[in-house]
Amino acid sequence: MPNFKDELSPAVVERLATSLGLGAPFVREACDGLERLELKARAAHIEGALRDHLGGDLDQIEGAIDAALVETAFSGWMLWPVGDLVAAAGLDQPERTFALLARITPRWTMEGAVRPLIDRHPAVAMQTLTAWARDPDEHVRRLASEGSRPRLPWSPRLRALMADPTPVLPLLDHLRDDASEYVRRSVANHLNDIAKDHPELALAVASRWRAEGGAHTDAVLRRALRTLVKAGESRALALLGFRGAVRLVTLAIGPTRVPIGGTVTITAVVTADEPLRAAIDYAVHHAGARGRRAPKVFKWTARDLVPGVEQRLERRHAFREVSIRRIYPGPHRVEVITNGVVLGGAEIDVYS
Repeated sequence: MPNFKDELSPAVVERLATSLGLGAPFVREACDGLERLELKARAAHIEGALRDHLGGDLDQIEGAIDAALVETAFSGWMLWPVGDLVAAAGLDQPERTFALLARITPRWTMEGAVRPLIDRHPAVAMQTLTAWARDPDEHVRRLASEGSRPRLPWSPRLRALMADPTPVLPLLDHLRDDASEYVRRSVANHLNDIAKDHPELALAVASRWRAEGGAHTDAVLRRALRTLVKAGESRALALLGFRGAVRLVTLAIGPTRVPIGGTVTITAVVTADEPLRAAIDYAVHHAGARGRRAPKVFKWTARDLVPGVEQRLERRHAFREVSIRRIYPGPHRVEVITNGVVLGGAEIDVYS
């Protein structure tokens, strides 16, 4: 499989040079050492070369970009370092810089580039974001939500909005039932970010959206409440229609001893005494270097249960290391969770 960092490759640098009318010296500088760098470092390295060859003057940068935007080839990943250059050069000219980033964003999202401006000029930013939320272009409307997310991946956090996200709530209210799924998914991700720091506020917003209705409310709330649902928050589950008590008839998890990289099978039979919808997940309490770690919840399935009718579920789980999780030998616990309630579990011995 191709490496993600190669989205900013020497070939992309050459296309960027062609679009901006930059010559071989820029290509050589931008590509020098590029192969050794990871994705974010590549973007920063190319931005530095752009600054050296375009200069740091916003007039010159804007002119080159507007000329390049005439051609459709000026698009995609190459615009990541371009947006960062614009933000740095225009940090003290927020209105003009916001407008330029809005012109670029249909070609490649400027969600990361707007963040220094939001941080430095919050009043101007809110006026701009409010206008963007009503723009005819879905990419610009999405930028209003995505650029102001407090915990946007790959980007610096917006500490002020992490502390108090209420200034952006009118934007999310306006965009939550947008005609574009691209925009709605951003709104849902934004509310999910808020839920990590202000769960009560996120639940209040979600409750209001549920009461107000809308063609896309169900889908938006499923995505927006996913962190609270995985944490077993009963009010979040209820907003999604998951209510009532599920009974565990039988549970089998085995084998009870597996090597690192090995797989266990979780088999559960569940039922209920009343008609209800059940969100069924499982959690793994991994062994750590200094004792058991906090549980990691994995999504399993959602089922409509009929009173007295048993439903059998089966899921395989691999104790395999991934980039964000190391597997240590030792006792692990696997638990089955429905509607936020742990129904049962078993100990698994993982060995190296």
